[in-house]
Amino acid sequence: MSPEDIINHCAFVSMSNVPPAQKIYPSCPHSVAALFIIVYVDNTALHYNFDELVEQFEASIAQDACIQIHRDGNLERVLSVRYAFDMTTGAIGCNQEAYIYCLLRKYRLDQCNATKLPMNPDKDLALLPLLAKSNKLCVREYFALIGELLFIAINTAPQISYVVSCLTRHMVV
Repeated sequence: MSPEDIINHCAFVSMSNVPPAQKIYPSCPHSVAALFIIVYVDNTALHYNFDELVEQFEASIAQDACIQIHRDGNLERVLSVRYAFDMTTGAIGCNQEAYIYCLLRKYRLDQCNATKLPMNPDKDLALLPLLAKSNKLCVREYFALIGELLFIAINTAPQISYVVSCLTRHMVV
């Protein structure tokens, strides 16, 4: 399997070690050289597990000269997303666990029950009863919650995208 096939078929996910002949960066001590590029308005942040990969990225950016990147130390949090790096395995990950717990408390949902599949696709939310006159405060809170759930779905939890999209269909005043 070529290095491109390993990436295209996500074979590296199940490999404990990528054979040296198949590594794109043979000098990388980890199974996969990884680079997260986080861009927000005029801020750019990097999280990586292999310096050579970042140096190559910086060199390609320098040719364009539109973006300046400065390494300012370890990236731990950007926009409520926590980035983690395991020095032993080289694994890089991200989550919004603290942000999610804050949302649960904010919307008084901290006693809710977690589930692996948040919603059965056969459920029709249009069948839920609605009040004749909506409470403006409740509507505003619902809109805010949906926006915050979209933020989570886009950043770190795509598995909730379907449910959130179903909920957005019921954003009526």
